[in-house]
Amino acid sequence: MLDNPLEIVVYDKDFNVTGFVVDPLFENIVPSWDDQGYGNFRLAADNPHIDAIEEPGARVTVVYDGWVALSGPVTSWDGDILSGGNVTYQVLDDRHLADDTVLFVAPDNPLMPESISDLGQAWKRPGGDLVPGQVNNQDGYYQWPDSVTTAEAAIKWVVRDQMIERLGHPITIKPDLGRGGPLDRDVLPRIRFDPVREAMNPILNAYNLGIRFWQDPYGKTINFDVVERGVWPQELTVEAGIIVGGTYQRRAPTATRPIIGGNGETAARAFYGREGRGRLTDRELTYGRILEVFRDSTNGQMIWPENLPEEKKVVKYGPFVMTPANWKLYMKTLLKSEADGLAEGAAKTNLALKLAETEDFRFGGTSGIQIGDVVKLNIRGATYVDSISSAQLVFTRDDGFAATPIVGDYEDDPDAALATYVSNLTKAIRRQATRK
Repeated sequence: MLDNPLEIVVYDKDFNVTGFVVDPLFENIVPSWDDQGYGNFRLAADNPHIDAIEEPGARVTVVYDGWVALSGPVTSWDGDILSGGNVTYQVLDDRHLADDTVLFVAPDNPLMPESISDLGQAWKRPGGDLVPGQVNNQDGYYQWPDSVTTAEAAIKWVVRDQMIERLGHPITIKPDLGRGGPLDRDVLPRIRFDPVREAMNPILNAYNLGIRFWQDPYGKTINFDVVERGVWPQELTVEAGIIVGGTYQRRAPTATRPIIGGNGETAARAFYGREGRGRLTDRELTYGRILEVFRDSTNGQMIWPENLPEEKKVVKYGPFVMTPANWKLYMKTLLKSEADGLAEGAAKTNLALKLAETEDFRFGGTSGIQIGDVVKLNIRGATYVDSISSAQLVFTRDDGFAATPIVGDYEDDPDAALATYVSNLTKAIRRQATRK
């Protein structure tokens, strides 16, 4: 029998060891930096550990070369009806908790107010008085505490606030090392009832950080930490046998002037953006094109003066009615949308590469390249810099084991591609619903 370096332990819903994955026909484990990690494995139907794996709430840890590549619940399985067949099990990485936890605006408050004076899922704004039965001076978006001063602290705050204190998940947060450095509070999203992961993403992207949820083998808790990217010193090339497949793409900008549609209805709506004749921006001067795109941005914080009549609350006239400080606060949302539009429409080089292990290049463990590591690649004489986005750890009874690091979004698994499409579509629909 060929050697299999993947060690899979099975637990019940309370983290008690109940079995092991032994004598697999096939194993495919895919840890990821940005996306949901997943795995599947196939066993003969008469495998002695099947009952443990199929117990409601069963979960696994997957260890490769001393490193927890994945831990999480068994989510489904399918198999042959007749005896002598096989059963294939699907598992999700514990990172799913960030997608499966909805961010409550005020987690200490009930969803439905218990009296006409209760805030429910809202916060009182500084200054001004609350009026029973009205929403004057209330804010219906999540409130980030002033005590959060670093990127890592902000991410760990929301995990503690929503997952541990509100839901009681058995999560242990690792010590805060101040990763990411001082926090620019403009990065913090205005958000409500989206998955916790979407509250984290702007911070992770702005400070180039990642997150990890994992259970140590035989442990009784799920660990959580913020992680930084490493840098792999070796340049990776086709000639060295490391780059073995994939594509690269260079794309000119698709936006030079985002036009932002803010709050307000019809004629009252506020708009913001760069305007004027000719090439005005560095991007327009470089490429010789003016590319306008429209972006919707209707979650800005509008703080009107007290006792202002409703007919006077016209958003496009906000700078002439609101205090300068409150209008500046509102403009942060529009400026952030403009910056996001410019970033999304910037010139891009996309890599989607498959790598192979060699004598000098390997994945995982204590000495190999890690998920998230930054790499320098030489392709057709040009140098590119990207990172390890995921890896495929595959064992088959016939062919043995192979570890394949992935750069970019290289994808030869149609099921995973479909899952990504459905996930993106679901996010768009949910975002539209939660902004109402």
